[in-house]
Amino acid sequence: MTIKHSNEHRTKSGKNRSIPMTAELHSVLSMLPSRVKKGYVFIDPSTGEKFTPERLMYLWDTKVRHQAGFESDCRFHYLRHSFASQMVMNGINLPTVKDLMGHVDITQTMQYSHLAPDQIEKAIKTLENALKKDAVQMA
Repeated sequence: MTIKHSNEHRTKSGKNRSIPMTAELHSVLSMLPSRVKKGYVFIDPSTGEKFTPERLMYLWDTKVRHQAGFESDCRFHYLRHSFASQMVMNGINLPTVKDLMGHVDITQTMQYSHLAPDQIEKAIKTLENALKKDAVQMA
């Protein structure tokens, strides 16, 4: 999926971004009406107009989060934070998380580094195993 920067839809970085999607998300989107093919997922069924980001945030705050069973103080941005946190906790390296989040600078992504304290130990074990493998092959 590509998010295009324009006067109508401004990305935070001011650049177009390509974002890969899971097979499950692709499947769900392909089942939606043809409006998705026009580039919009969220359209007001009564007017046919696309929702603005502001309207989506209003709907999240007033309806969606309650219907989904989220806490009353859960903000939409928390989902973004959870996405990054889960990636890091599951061993995805910070440069990859940076790219997926669309951060311009790695320092923005570094706020999640504390979630992967075992990654240093894992890196050393990976190196150790590779060196052992190379030693066996050389013998």
